[in-house]
Amino acid sequence: MAWKEYFIYDFTNTALPAGTANGLPNVQAFTDTTTRLDSDADFELMKRSHIATDSKIYVSYRDDAFGRFINNSPLDLRCISGTILFTTGVVDVGIHPNNFLPFILTNPMVIRAATTFTASFADFSGSANSIRHAFHGAKLRKGDAPWAEKWKATPNFDYTVSMVLPANSTGSANLSINIDSHFLVKKLTATRNGPALISIKDNATERQWMNTSIHIDNLFGNSQFPNSLPAPRFIYRGSVINVTAQDLSGAQNTIFFTFSGEKLY
Repeated sequence: MAWKEYFIYDFTNTALPAGTANGLPNVQAFTDTTTRLDSDADFELMKRSHIATDSKIYVSYRDDAFGRFINNSPLDLRCISGTILFTTGVVDVGIHPNNFLPFILTNPMVIRAATTFTASFADFSGSANSIRHAFHGAKLRKGDAPWAEKWKATPNFDYTVSMVLPANSTGSANLSINIDSHFLVKKLTATRNGPALISIKDNATERQWMNTSIHIDNLFGNSQFPNSLPAPRFIYRGSVINVTAQDLSGAQNTIFFTFSGEKLY
């Protein structure tokens, strides 16, 4: 028996030298970025997202546990990883423009605990580029899920927490869960004045939600395009979720975070 706990693995912000504009991939031009998986659980990859200076990037993936590539040749990142909508349109009509539109895998992929996974990137925009790439899925935990019982009621509920960050600063905020019930997080939304790096920690279990700080647009969506978690996060009643943010905008940054889900009575 195993249960799934939402988790994100991020590939460190990777700078890419300018490649040939709209050219075919050159093996010599690829930059390898390797992420090590935690030893506590296997990871089931379900969605991919990215934030890039320009999405004209080739990518190739290698599961290092088996020395196996999972594509036959370098892929256009725009075909296999989602990113936010930058164009004007319905997202601008009274809705905050940050949005979450990941690529959903045709079938979840299990990556073994304590192994590494390599993403190799190459620019073809013709200009210096950069990418923050995120793998969304779940850690596979042994035993029964902590919410696997018959509850008397499971009403919808939203918790919110906010912070104001001075330019280029780091701050944190604690979200206290009511003592009356456990909480099952199922969706993440936010509004922000500018980009930021985010990390989340469940203080009751001392478990992080990600392996490193994640760009806010690789994590939180808006009401039209929320981050619907591929697996929930269970938060014990009376406990605290800690959210830490680092401003990337160079200006004062006001951020509102919303955690949507169910109270478990």
